[in-house]
Order: sequence, then structure tokens, then C-alpha cells
Amino acid sequence: MITFDQGGTSVANPFLSECGRFDVAPSEYGFEAADTGGGAKALIKMLPEGDAIWITDESGMSIPDTADDAWIGYFDADGQQRAFHKVPTESDISEFQNRRYLARWGDEFSTPGIQIVEISFFSTKNGYEIADTVAIAQLLDCEVWKSTTYQTHTVRVRRPFEAEFANYDDELPVFGPFLIDTSYRNDACPSFTWKDEKDPDLGDCRIVLWCDFNATDLRETGSEAAERFNLVVHDRASDDPLCSPVSAATIDELREQCNRWYEENVGYRPDTEEDDIPIGKLVMNIGQMAFLHAANHADKNQENAASEQDKVYPKCIVLCTNSNGAPEFHTCCPEVTQEQYDNGEHYELAKQNAEFNGYERPMIAFDAKDPAAKQLGAMLTWL
Repeated sequence: MITFDQGGTSVANPFLSECGRFDVAPSEYGFEAADTGGGAKALIKMLPEGDAIWITDESGMSIPDTADDAWIGYFDADGQQRAFHKVPTESDISEFQNRRYLARWGDEFSTPGIQIVEISFFSTKNGYEIADTVAIAQLLDCEVWKSTTYQTHTVRVRRPFEAEFANYDDELPVFGPFLIDTSYRNDACPSFTWKDEKDPDLGDCRIVLWCDFNATDLRETGSEAAERFNLVVHDRASDDPLCSPVSAATIDELREQCNRWYEENVGYRPDTEEDDIPIGKLVMNIGQMAFLHAANHADKNQENAASEQDKVYPKCIVLCTNSNGAPEFHTCCPEVTQEQYDNGEHYELAKQNAEFNGYERPMIAFDAKDPAAKQLGAMLTWL
């Protein structure tokens, strides 16, 4: 798969942002329109050594109108085409990374428990130029076991958890490259880990997905009540568990629990009706967000403890609209500091509390010291 470096990030699709979430124009990466001879045109990015990356349509004659019609080619400094394939989608990139990561662990090929992996990303049916078996073996650091057709090669590799737990009684999906297989035979079960000590926000975060045995009698607890898949988020500085946001009995349930947690805490489900993101990436995202939530919660607890004596709980009344469209009063006592109260922030908090309880805007909020509150008794007598 053709990639180029952009500020330390490997980019495979020049129509997507570096994070892979937003559409961008290839010009953002330095591609410029140019005539390539014979009436042909392409978007070209020159590389430091004189080689270049071209973007054209499949014919190589025109600049594509959309990413769906785009093909990407790599030309060396002598102008010779070395690779040419369709611009990969995000799922293509994830599949390539997952399979490449899996195959990198090639080892002890004659041992039982070997997994057969089809390297379909070299298949011409997907638009990728075929490489010979030697090139595939060098790329993946593993043995090419069998060439099934000219378009597709099959290799067999062994994953670390299979070596550490020879008696493991089930298959596991590929979690890489997002989670690294950190299984160790003295643990209770296989584990997959994410950490990045250089990340400015997540440097102290360590995410571990524990994948217990399928049969309960093989589990360390021996309990049917214990969930099989458990996501645990650690504070690396102390190695203490911060939280365990997700537990599930099956991989499908793990995916659903991750989506549900993210929806409840962030506001949307990472998976869509059209596409499911790789399970490793999904688990990693939930773990990272759970760490940030737990860290923020801990910071807030410290702030609350430091300012507990400064808290006030003003009695507030909110005139709002109920679910039937009728005006109705809602009462609450939001927690605020004296400074927040003096700034009138409790009014907005009272409105938010009303919304949380099913009321709708427009709203007017006042507290017990406001003139409106003092008029309530007279108004009741008047009514």
C-alpha cells in the first residue's frame, strides 16, 4: 500500500485528514495539478529524493472528480512506475494494518494452533498490484506457506497468546495494530494492551483487555457469573486500576457494550449502520475516553474537596414548559460556589436541571431572594 509521510504521520488516503475523520483536498498534502504528457493530467506530490506520488483516475489520463474514482501511483526518480492501486478506504487501511500486524508475529510454523491468514490486500480484485512471494515474505516477516492463486497469497502465522496459552479454547479477533498482544503465561488469561507514554494527554494511561477462557472450568475464578471479556483502564503512574468501563460475555456483546458506553458518555455510537470500526480501535477509543473521564472526575473531586466549605445550595424555581406544552414550575437546589452564586451561574444550572428532568425551553429561572419568589405567596392568595 502506497503511503507518504506528513509531519510524522503515515498517510495512505490523501482525501482524508491525518486523523482519518474528515474529508480534505489532496492539495492539503502538497499535491498539485500537472500535465503528464499526451494530454494526460494528474495530481502530483514530489518527494525529497526525486520520486513522486501521482493521483489519477484508473486510466491514468485524468484527475479524478472524487476519492471513489481515484487511483494512486508511486514513481521513482527515473520516472518508472513502481506501484499503482485504487486509493484505499479507511476500512481498507485498517484491514491492511491489522493483517500486517498479525502476520508480523510469524514463528514456529509447524506448531499446532497456527492461524491461516489470507493476504487479500495484495489481490488485484481490490486494485492492489500483486507482489511476488519473496516480497510478501520480506514485508510481513513471515513464511509464505502457500500460493493459492496468482492474485492471492496465504501465509500462516502464530499469535503470541497462542504461544503463551497453548490450551486456550477459542479464537480471538485481531485487535492490532491498536492493541498489542501482551499475553503472559503466568497471567490468568490472554491480554491486549494500549499505551503511549509520549501522548501529552494519555501518557499515564494503560488500557488492558483481558480475554478469559471460553470454558468456565478453565478460568481462574471458575465462575459462570464473571464476564469473559473485561476492559480495565490503569493509571500508569501508580499502576492502579482507574475503572473497568466494559465487561461482556462475547465479542459481539463487547462491541455493543463499547458503543453503548460511548453513546452514554460522549453522545454518539462509534459504529454506524454502514460500517463498524475495527474492534481493536473501538476498545482503544473507549479505554482512552474512560481514562480522561476518570482523570477529570478525580480532578473535580480534589477541587470539590478543597472548596467544599465554599459551596452553597440556593433554592431555585424555573418556569418552563412540560411535555404537554403547558407552563409548569420546576424546583431544584443547584450546587455552586459563593463566587458562582454571586455571578448568577446558578440560574443556568437550574435550567439545565429542568431540561434533564424532561422540561423544555424557553425558561425563566429565579431564586428565593428574587422579587418573583417573594410574590408567589401573594399570587397564591390572589388565585
